Amino acid sequence: MTQSKNSLAWQKLVEQFNILDEVEQHGSFVISSSQINTVRESRLMAKFDHRVNLPDVFREHDLSILPISRSQYIIGHFDTHMTVEYNSSLDPLPSNLPTGLESIDHIDLYSEASVLLYAFNAGVINDLANEQTQLTVMGRMTTNDFDFQIRHPQTLLNQDIHVSHAQCEIDAGFEGENGFLIVEAKNYAVDDFLIRQMYYPYRLWTEKIRKRVIPALMTFSNDVITFFVFQFEDISHYNSLRLVSQRSYAISPEVITHEDLSNILMTVQVIPEEFTVPFPQADQFSRVVDLATILQGRDMSQDNIRTNYQFDARQADYYVNAARYLGVIDKKGAAHAGGVLYALSPDGAALFRSRHKAKLVGLIKLILAHGVFNQALRSHLENGHSLSRPELTQLILSQRPDLNQTTADRRTSTVSGWVDWILSQVTD
Repeated sequence: MTQSKNSLAWQKLVEQFNILDEVEQHGSFVISSSQINTVRESRLMAKFDHRVNLPDVFREHDLSILPISRSQYIIGHFDTHMTVEYNSSLDPLPSNLPTGLESIDHIDLYSEASVLLYAFNAGVINDLANEQTQLTVMGRMTTNDFDFQIRHPQTLLNQDIHVSHAQCEIDAGFEGENGFLIVEAKNYAVDDFLIRQMYYPYRLWTEKIRKRVIPALMTFSNDVITFFVFQFEDISHYNSLRLVSQRSYAISPEVITHEDLSNILMTVQVIPEEFTVPFPQADQFSRVVDLATILQGRDMSQDNIRTNYQFDARQADYYVNAARYLGVIDKKGAAHAGGVLYALSPDGAALFRSRHKAKLVGLIKLILAHGVFNQALRSHLENGHSLSRPELTQLILSQRPDLNQTTADRRTSTVSGWVDWILSQVTD
């Protein structure tokens, strides 16, 4: 699998400055923006929102990177990310915009900023904060001087770090009478996040105001906004972040019934399999939806997708091809900097501008237009249980004779995952 541009550039820097040996001998290595800029723009080289985005050499050697000023970064064995687990038993609360608003549209929430504005105007932020709030802060700012400890990911020993006027950013800050909620926003579901995106703003604002500062992560996936509210148990320790609560809100929810699903199965036309696009290997269908949502705002190369969102090289390839298999994404020629750009297809763009129910119904139709998924769902509904893995393998081979037994067997988890996603959209 081809390495990302960041991975290739960092490999050069690691070799040029002997970074691995420096870290082992001294515990860390400080590198300047100007040094990074010799191979690639430092802005693109030093922000890794998720563990999977870290360059290959960092992941191989348990390294991470943090800014310590506006022009310097420190590299070491730092436990910089926190795992996120969604509570599947948590039912999303309904949310709707007040009547009369024309400048914000709940079917056009393709950016983090637009989702935050929806959440604020729909009363979600006030519900979360349990008080009336005002949107008071957003954007880039500079920290003061501060010291903290950070944990080694393997030994769990702590290392001291000093920060002096580093740049940080708040996606949105909401102030109420009793507290100040600072939100880090992602317009897709996540497996983990970079604690620094909360910790640096937290350190800045705990010194600037007397009110309690409340860090929170917001994700937006499949028309559901989920908030994770945290607290730092020790202000001087980067890894002292603990989850306090989790809450989800459905955007203008509309119910899909079993009758709706039956009508789809009765009317959908199964199309012949196109062998020019790989049979999907993308088990989490919600991430296919997230990818299409991200592409509403811009066209992207595969390298850009895997560098800026939670996909490694293989996942970016798998999920792009899964969306192409459904006709939601098209190739759009060569990017100016090399590589292929991907964009929503005309049908995909129209679908993702639809209301909640219409979008979900449209996606279900696209899945069930393929014989493997259609028959797998029918069997589940008729028999009350899913097909076994060997049965799914034979079903795939009957529709895709271009695949061998081993490959078809691997693809069964995708079929099961997509059928489960369809069933999860149906309300009893």
